[in-house]
Amino acid sequence: MPEARSPFSALLLPVPVADWLVAGRAMTDGYAAGLVVPAHVTLLVPFVPRDELTDGVLTELEALFGDVVPFSFELARASRFPDGPVYLAPDPAAPFRHLVMELARAFPEHPPDEGRFDGVVPHLTVPLREDEQLDDLQHLLDAQGPVRALASEAQLVWVDGTAEEVVEVVARFPFGTTAA
Repeated sequence: MPEARSPFSALLLPVPVADWLVAGRAMTDGYAAGLVVPAHVTLLVPFVPRDELTDGVLTELEALFGDVVPFSFELARASRFPDGPVYLAPDPAAPFRHLVMELARAFPEHPPDEGRFDGVVPHLTVPLREDEQLDDLQHLLDAQGPVRALASEAQLVWVDGTAEEVVEVVARFPFGTTAA
Protein backbone atom coordinates (compact mmCIF):
# COMPACT_ATOMS: atom_id res chain seq x y z
CA MET A 1 0.00 0.00 0.00
CA PRO A 2 1.50 3.36 -1.02
CA GLU A 3 2.31 5.88 1.63
CA ALA A 4 0.03 8.91 1.96
CA ARG A 5 1.45 12.14 0.48
CA SER A 6 0.51 15.77 0.35
CA PRO A 7 -2.20 16.48 -2.22
CA PHE A 8 -1.16 18.40 -5.32
CA SER A 9 -2.42 19.54 -8.70
CA ALA A 10 -0.60 19.39 -12.03
CA LEU A 11 -1.04 20.50 -15.61
CA LEU A 12 -0.46 17.67 -18.08
CA LEU A 13 -0.60 17.08 -21.78
CA PRO A 14 -2.19 13.63 -22.23
CA VAL A 15 -0.67 11.27 -24.80
CA PRO A 16 -3.23 8.46 -25.05
CA VAL A 17 -1.52 6.84 -28.07
CA ALA A 18 1.41 6.04 -25.74
CA ASP A 19 -0.67 4.52 -22.94
CA TRP A 20 0.46 1.05 -24.02
CA LEU A 21 4.00 2.00 -22.98
CA VAL A 22 3.10 2.96 -19.41
CA ALA A 23 0.09 0.72 -18.71
CA GLY A 24 0.39 -0.89 -15.30
CA ARG A 25 3.72 0.77 -14.53
CA ALA A 26 3.91 2.76 -11.29
CA MET A 27 5.93 5.96 -11.38
CA THR A 28 9.08 5.73 -9.31
CA ASP A 29 10.12 9.32 -8.73
CA GLY A 30 9.01 12.83 -7.92
CA TYR A 31 5.45 13.87 -7.21
CA ALA A 32 3.99 10.89 -9.05
CA ALA A 33 6.00 8.18 -7.24
CA GLY A 34 3.73 5.19 -6.65
CA LEU A 35 1.05 6.35 -9.09
CA VAL A 36 -0.05 4.46 -12.17
CA VAL A 37 -1.01 7.26 -14.53
CA PRO A 38 -1.89 7.47 -18.22
CA ALA A 39 0.86 8.56 -20.61
CA HIS A 40 1.47 12.30 -20.45
CA VAL A 41 3.99 15.09 -20.76
CA THR A 42 4.01 17.15 -17.58
CA LEU A 43 3.65 20.88 -18.15
CA LEU A 44 3.61 22.18 -14.58
CA VAL A 45 3.84 20.39 -11.23
CA PRO A 46 3.01 21.23 -8.55
CA PHE A 47 0.33 23.70 -9.48
CA VAL A 48 -2.12 25.50 -7.19
CA PRO A 49 -3.67 24.01 -4.05
CA ARG A 50 -7.27 22.78 -4.42
CA ASP A 51 -8.75 25.78 -2.60
CA GLU A 52 -6.97 28.11 -5.05
CA LEU A 53 -8.42 26.45 -8.16
CA THR A 54 -10.81 29.34 -8.66
CA ASP A 55 -12.94 30.24 -11.66
CA GLY A 56 -10.36 32.95 -12.39
CA VAL A 57 -7.51 30.43 -12.57
CA LEU A 58 -9.57 28.10 -14.76
CA THR A 59 -10.56 30.98 -17.07
CA GLU A 60 -6.92 32.06 -17.38
CA LEU A 61 -5.88 28.50 -18.25
CA GLU A 62 -8.73 28.20 -20.75
CA ALA A 63 -7.58 31.38 -22.51
CA LEU A 64 -3.91 30.38 -22.48
CA PHE A 65 -4.52 26.91 -23.91
CA GLY A 66 -7.24 28.19 -26.25
CA ASP A 67 -4.54 30.18 -28.06
CA VAL A 68 -2.39 27.08 -28.64
CA VAL A 69 -2.68 25.56 -32.09
CA PRO A 70 -2.74 21.74 -31.90
CA PHE A 71 0.60 20.28 -32.95
CA SER A 72 2.02 16.91 -33.92
CA PHE A 73 5.03 15.29 -32.32
CA GLU A 74 6.84 11.96 -32.16
CA LEU A 75 8.27 9.87 -29.37
CA ALA A 76 11.11 7.79 -30.77
CA ARG A 77 14.08 8.21 -28.43
CA ALA A 78 14.44 6.77 -24.93
CA SER A 79 16.71 8.62 -22.49
CA ARG A 80 17.52 8.69 -18.80
CA PHE A 81 17.84 11.66 -16.48
CA PRO A 82 21.07 11.78 -14.44
CA ASP A 83 19.09 10.90 -11.29
CA GLY A 84 17.61 7.79 -12.91
CA PRO A 85 14.10 8.22 -14.38
CA VAL A 86 13.66 6.95 -17.94
CA TYR A 87 11.69 9.00 -20.44
CA LEU A 88 10.79 9.49 -24.07
CA ALA A 89 11.77 12.84 -25.52
CA PRO A 90 9.12 14.47 -27.72
CA ASP A 91 10.27 15.75 -31.08
CA PRO A 92 9.94 18.60 -31.60
CA ALA A 93 10.47 19.72 -28.01
CA ALA A 94 10.06 23.45 -28.65
CA PRO A 95 6.23 23.59 -28.44
CA PHE A 96 6.35 21.91 -25.03
CA ARG A 97 9.03 24.29 -23.75
CA HIS A 98 6.98 27.21 -25.05
CA LEU A 99 3.88 26.00 -23.17
CA VAL A 100 5.84 25.57 -19.94
CA MET A 101 7.36 29.06 -20.28
CA GLU A 102 3.92 30.57 -20.96
CA LEU A 103 2.57 28.88 -17.83
CA ALA A 104 5.56 30.10 -15.81
CA ARG A 105 4.89 33.67 -16.99
CA ALA A 106 1.17 33.42 -16.22
CA PHE A 107 1.72 31.75 -12.82
CA PRO A 108 5.17 32.89 -11.58
CA GLU A 109 4.37 31.71 -8.06
CA HIS A 110 4.34 28.13 -9.41
CA PRO A 111 7.59 27.68 -11.37
CA PRO A 112 8.18 24.38 -13.21
CA ASP A 113 9.38 21.70 -10.78
CA GLU A 114 9.41 24.37 -8.06
CA GLY A 115 12.40 26.00 -9.79
CA ARG A 116 14.75 23.11 -8.95
CA PHE A 117 16.20 22.84 -12.46
CA ASP A 118 17.79 25.39 -14.79
CA GLY A 119 15.99 24.32 -17.94
CA VAL A 120 12.91 22.48 -19.11
CA VAL A 121 13.29 18.97 -20.53
CA PRO A 122 9.95 17.94 -22.02
CA HIS A 123 9.45 14.24 -21.42
CA LEU A 124 7.04 11.34 -21.11
CA THR A 125 8.21 9.19 -18.18
CA VAL A 126 8.21 5.44 -18.77
CA PRO A 127 8.93 3.56 -15.53
CA LEU A 128 10.99 0.48 -16.25
CA ARG A 129 9.98 -2.87 -14.85
CA GLU A 130 12.48 -4.72 -12.64
CA ASP A 131 13.79 -6.82 -15.51
CA GLU A 132 14.03 -3.96 -18.05
CA GLN A 133 16.85 -1.70 -19.11
CA LEU A 134 16.85 1.52 -21.12
CA ASP A 135 17.99 -0.42 -24.19
CA ASP A 136 14.95 -2.71 -23.90
CA LEU A 137 12.64 0.29 -24.16
CA GLN A 138 14.57 1.67 -27.12
CA HIS A 139 14.41 -1.71 -28.89
CA LEU A 140 10.65 -1.80 -28.34
CA LEU A 141 10.29 1.68 -29.85
CA ASP A 142 12.52 0.75 -32.78
CA ALA A 143 10.46 -2.39 -33.45
CA GLN A 144 7.08 -0.62 -33.20
CA GLY A 145 8.18 2.56 -34.93
CA PRO A 146 7.90 6.01 -33.38
CA VAL A 147 4.80 6.93 -31.44
CA ARG A 148 3.10 9.68 -33.43
CA ALA A 149 0.82 11.94 -31.43
CA LEU A 150 -1.25 15.09 -31.65
CA ALA A 151 -1.17 17.57 -28.78
CA SER A 152 -4.74 18.85 -28.68
CA GLU A 153 -5.51 19.55 -25.02
CA ALA A 154 -4.08 20.05 -21.57
CA GLN A 155 -5.56 18.64 -18.39
CA LEU A 156 -5.60 19.94 -14.85
CA VAL A 157 -5.37 16.96 -12.52
CA TRP A 158 -5.63 16.60 -8.77
CA VAL A 159 -3.92 13.92 -6.69
CA ASP A 160 -5.68 13.72 -3.35
CA GLY A 161 -2.75 12.33 -1.36
CA THR A 162 -4.55 9.36 0.15
CA ALA A 163 -3.12 5.87 0.18
CA GLU A 164 -5.42 5.05 -2.77
CA GLU A 165 -3.67 7.74 -4.83
CA VAL A 166 -6.76 8.96 -6.61
CA VAL A 167 -5.97 11.05 -9.70
CA GLU A 168 -8.89 13.22 -10.75
CA VAL A 169 -9.13 15.20 -13.99
CA VAL A 170 -10.46 18.54 -12.73
CA ALA A 171 -10.59 20.31 -16.10
CA ARG A 172 -9.74 19.81 -19.76
CA PHE A 173 -8.49 22.66 -21.90
CA PRO A 174 -8.83 22.05 -25.66
CA PHE A 175 -6.22 23.74 -27.84
CA GLY A 176 -7.15 26.06 -30.65
CA THR A 177 -10.48 27.29 -29.37
CA THR A 178 -9.49 30.96 -29.74
CA ALA A 179 -6.61 30.74 -32.24
CA ALA A 180 -7.12 32.60 -35.47
